[in-house]
Amino acid sequence: QARLLGGIFTRDDDDDDYGAVDELPPDSLITLVQPELPTLSRLWLAALKDYALLTLPAEFASQLPPDGGAFYTPETIDTARLHYRNSWTPILHAVALWLNSTGFNACETTEDASAATPPQKHATPIMLNPASETPPSTKTLQEINKDRMYLILGVSIQFLCSPRPEEPVEHVMSCLQAVHTLLDSSCARSHIAEDQLLGVELLSVLHRLLLTCNPPSVQLLVTEVVQQIIRAAQDHLQEKRNTLSKKYLLYRCPD
Repeated sequence: QARLLGGIFTRDDDDDDYGAVDELPPDSLITLVQPELPTLSRLWLAALKDYALLTLPAEFASQLPPDGGAFYTPETIDTARLHYRNSWTPILHAVALWLNSTGFNACETTEDASAATPPQKHATPIMLNPASETPPSTKTLQEINKDRMYLILGVSIQFLCSPRPEEPVEHVMSCLQAVHTLLDSSCARSHIAEDQLLGVELLSVLHRLLLTCNPPSVQLLVTEVVQQIIRAAQDHLQEKRNTLSKKYLLYRCPD
């Protein structure tokens, strides 16, 4: 017997029962997931933070939380590192889809974060910089979104900079699709246009990937992401020009 999403669609050994159901409605999955997105999104972000910490170079090992992360303990760190290596890209893509759909308007409250954190980890805040003494609840939505952007783009750039030779192409594609989905949002494009160093670094990594990764599907997706970064820079430049034009008109015609 096979089950999809807790029994919404079941298949018994009887072929007649299986043939009675052709397919689920196109919107059935999102209908089921939608109510759980606030919790799921926080768990996804916590998992990405775990992955970011676990992929730090050895010289930054001191930055690892002494009590472990959201979903691993110091005793299980090696097993968790291997698991995250094989499963982080779908999580990244899910976070990008969620942020794109919410328009970066989702703000995490302390109560919600506590509810979405595994019980054994409630006492340990999950932060990329454990030395920081700023409580997460005091951050503005803009600061929270900046942290999310740096987290997503940081792990993406680190991975795309030098993917392992044995890395499945699907992982590279999923990472690129996540960045592409993220940059579909005007908020994300605005962020990357304002942070020029981040944009240049991402372009450099994409250029290297274009030269070293042969599958046409990867190269096509790389060019699409590059187009989004260029569009972000153009939109940002046009916005600056419009602002200067308005200021000039107000200066020339104050009344």
